[in-house]
Amino acid sequence: GALRDPHWHSNAAEFTYIVQGEARVTVTGLPKSDMAYSYMQTGCAEGSCKGTGTILEAGQRDSETFIIRPGDVFYSPVGYHHYFEGVDSDNPLIGIAVFDPQAMKALPKDVLAQVLNLPHSQVDDMYRGFRRVFVDPHTDWSEARLAEALKNDDNPSLRFKIPAMNQALAQAPRSHLNGLVQSKAVDALTWPSLQRARFSFAYTEIAPNATLEPYWVDNADELIYVLEGSDIEVIRSTNGKRGEQ
Repeated sequence: GALRDPHWHSNAAEFTYIVQGEARVTVTGLPKSDMAYSYMQTGCAEGSCKGTGTILEAGQRDSETFIIRPGDVFYSPVGYHHYFEGVDSDNPLIGIAVFDPQAMKALPKDVLAQVLNLPHSQVDDMYRGFRRVFVDPHTDWSEARLAEALKNDDNPSLRFKIPAMNQALAQAPRSHLNGLVQSKAVDALTWPSLQRARFSFAYTEIAPNATLEPYWVDNADELIYVLEGSDIEVIRSTNGKRGEQ
């Protein structure tokens, strides 16, 4: 029942990998993503209802609620509202969040307020002052909220959850020579929700004394977070020269 406040990121998409615990997550889209639906349902021709103040309110916000566990990843695009609630009071939620800053931070405040259907005062005060991470559990939090999220547990059409990143790993082609290396990766080609994002996500397991073959990424920076293991040697080379170790 402990709650991470409902929030959104105006200048970044978010990937969060769950290391420990269990939580009920809700991700809600923007009204703008449903503008075509709004025009159709209200009978307004596109652009004909300007100034009425009703189009954004009429738009439906797509929303998904699901359970995340260790090994799962959830994704929240730029500007999407999201929050999560702890499920197990004896096993606190621990995750690794990765953010991808995008050009939305350069938008004028009046444009941002209109697109996200927020008052100007809220846009002005965004990210100022003290930010709570978790608040006390709801006294009225019930098992019904958990049951609602569990309905989506096996739903293959979820857009914002990647289940079990640490399972069903693909073995590297030359593992018989270099030792066992297994991984799973998601990007815009394998997961449609990332088509507008600017990053991918990978989970890799390297057996003791095994070697991940040399590789490079020519269109992005790379951040590696070690979940477990020791004596891991990483060699970074640039311009044909042996680099840092």
